Amino acid sequence: MRVLKSAKVVGSVNWSIIDCTLRELTNETATIVCGHQASIPNEFRLMIPSDNSIQHAQVTWRKDALVGMKLIGNREAAPKAKVKILH
Repeated sequence: MRVLKSAKVVGSVNWSIIDCTLRELTNETATIVCGHQASIPNEFRLMIPSDNSIQHAQVTWRKDALVGMKLIGNREAAPKAKVKILH
């Protein structure tokens, strides 16, 4: 199903975050557009803020700014951001 939603690539090892746009989404696959495609690891967690969801993903193909992936496991609720206020 074609969609246009904000998404984030969350690194599994170092929790780095890369902003991207979700273009297609099914129960098993997704396609994102990202200007920094080369920095996307082969395995990561795909977070969709508007759905408050996060899911493990594995890259299956790359072409220009597009990245296709297989979604693994179940979609889960994304963890709440912890904000620390400094005085």
